[in-house]
Amino acid sequence: MKKLISLVIFSLIFGFAFAQPILYQEKVVPHALGYRVFPHGNNEYDMVAGYIQNGITMVRLSSQFDSLWGRASILTVSPQEVLPSLDSGFFISGLSRGAPGWRASGGLMSPSGYAMWQANSAYSGYLSYGRGSMITADSNYLVVGVADSGGTQRNLLLTKINRTGQVVWESTFFRVIQSFNVVEISGGFLVLTSALSPQSSLTCVQVDFNGNLVNSFQLPDQLSELPLKLIKTGINRFVSVSYIANSGWMHLICHDSLGTIIWDRVYPNLRPGNHSFASYQPKVAVASANNNLLVLGNFSWQDTTQSTDGIVQLMVEIDSMGDVVWTGEYGTNQPLDGRGLTALSDGRILALSVGNVPNSHDEFYSLIAEFGPDTTTSIQTVHNDFAFHLQPQPVTDILEVSLNLPQPGDLAFTLIDLQGRTVLRQNREAILGDNRFSLDMGSFPAGVYVLRVESNGRAAVQKVVKK
Repeated sequence: MKKLISLVIFSLIFGFAFAQPILYQEKVVPHALGYRVFPHGNNEYDMVAGYIQNGITMVRLSSQFDSLWGRASILTVSPQEVLPSLDSGFFISGLSRGAPGWRASGGLMSPSGYAMWQANSAYSGYLSYGRGSMITADSNYLVVGVADSGGTQRNLLLTKINRTGQVVWESTFFRVIQSFNVVEISGGFLVLTSALSPQSSLTCVQVDFNGNLVNSFQLPDQLSELPLKLIKTGINRFVSVSYIANSGWMHLICHDSLGTIIWDRVYPNLRPGNHSFASYQPKVAVASANNNLLVLGNFSWQDTTQSTDGIVQLMVEIDSMGDVVWTGEYGTNQPLDGRGLTALSDGRILALSVGNVPNSHDEFYSLIAEFGPDTTTSIQTVHNDFAFHLQPQPVTDILEVSLNLPQPGDLAFTLIDLQGRTVLRQNREAILGDNRFSLDMGSFPAGVYVLRVESNGRAAVQKVVKK
């Protein structure tokens, strides 16, 4: 575990186009299987996570993603999706592990991490979990899953839960292999499924506000296609995200609520390089503030010419016409699984992946990556050549910068805001060994900045949060 705690990777990636940077920072949070990270007041964050015992916990994180405290709740939900609740906490949907049998479930967690209530489906079975959920326009929660009594008969399951934890209605219909998530449309809901008709077809199911089946339509799927997510990206505009297992490619279909196809795109290779075989398996997707699609997934490759292979977590933004705007990477050659994606109001993106500690079956960690405003078209990697320490974080007036250098020389400080503008540039003289400098940030607006420090041809960068 000491090795895990010391495994704190701190790097930043810049992508410059239209003077807009892509801010990237990855940080390890030990002991937690994270599912989603949300902004909290005072430049802090809340991470909702699960443990190996399938319980739920909430971890409060600092502006630099350091753990401040954690609290385990008594919710017995193995999480699949986490939403900001209607009551200033979090709504968690997933699989209930309590007796009698496994059931699709939804539960409310308070802002302090305490369980408020839990509502379980009446249908039990191995696959009867709440794979997706949403908050409806009439201030209720809707959970989608599969009703499975333990045999081969699996039906689409919808459970509507009010904000006090009472089940309003439940509906089962339409035989499926799996159901994934639900969005609200005019007159009801739209659910993405993998259906049995004609055989494992990619299908959207329309349901009215009372849980009655209205219509269904098939999407032009490929061989061995696995649906992942249905994202609403505009008025009567949706993107179905899926993975073509036999080719290792991502498949996106943009359509309206009646199934009219707007565009249909397959993405054979999202990462540059010499790959004899490359596979991109999307794990989670959300819509950005400008209704572009953000997708986080696992990119793996093999290069037979160099006898190498590898894996990265690959972040992709795709515009309204299906074109790739930018890609960014983190977690190189770590066995990670993408879990969470949060688009913040200032344009930043928080991507969350989880992994096992090497040579361990019961120790886990979460890796958080932070991307800046999503308007770039290229990525340039900048590695940290040395370490420096900032305090306080967040800063109100004076920022103290401490670093140890192997040789004396000139230091260059450059502070950049999230619009790519240089707001401060100073040169200082550094000595051999320990150095300490002060930067006055009292006149700067509150927000997130990037501090770049250069010395003797080497550079390092960190995020600065200004209160």
